[in-house]
Amino acid sequence: MNIVGQDYKKYQFDAQLLGYQKGECVLVTLMSKPGQILLHSGLKATLDGVLADGRFSFESEIEQVFESPFLYLHLDYPVAVDFQQQRQHIRVKVNTPVEVNAHTSLGMTASTIHGHMMDVSYGGARIVLEKQLTTMVTKISIGVMLESEGLERNMTLTAEICDQAELAKDYPECGFAYGVEFIAVDLVDNLFLRSFCLQEISRNRELMC
Repeated sequence: MNIVGQDYKKYQFDAQLLGYQKGECVLVTLMSKPGQILLHSGLKATLDGVLADGRFSFESEIEQVFESPFLYLHLDYPVAVDFQQQRQHIRVKVNTPVEVNAHTSLGMTASTIHGHMMDVSYGGARIVLEKQLTTMVTKISIGVMLESEGLERNMTLTAEICDQAELAKDYPECGFAYGVEFIAVDLVDNLFLRSFCLQEISRNRELMC
């Protein structure tokens, strides 16, 4: 959040989005506030932030300042929001073992590679593996078990490699990481993945961009 102080300097400090009512207002709470800032109605502010599927920025002004039960601001609903979508599907954190079999264009299937799934959406996942997938690999089969609302489901998900991904420091033996996109997902598996992701989002386990 950026606000111009009484000394005419621009100050930037952390704020957390509490919620909004479309066309009416936006509520934010301040994590800290520089002493040079006098918060009052009519003060203009610029907010930049990240969501689970992209980044946003908008300009507004303070309508009301509330001190109790904590410091929070009631902002005018912005006239326009600049939103840059960075992900098609919201990812959620997981940490579960996987067994991967790689398939080549020649119809060959490599031996099982062990690893872990570190995040997932109903469109894809990030996996870290003990062995590298060669350029001959056209698709992979991922054996994984996920749990949703007390129900467990073992799935074999077919996926294509999209890109290199971030390694997981908790698994130093897994020196290769990939972002994958699921393809031709079984209907029941698809419904289960959606249920799982919605459950984890409700638990605030989504990953910000």
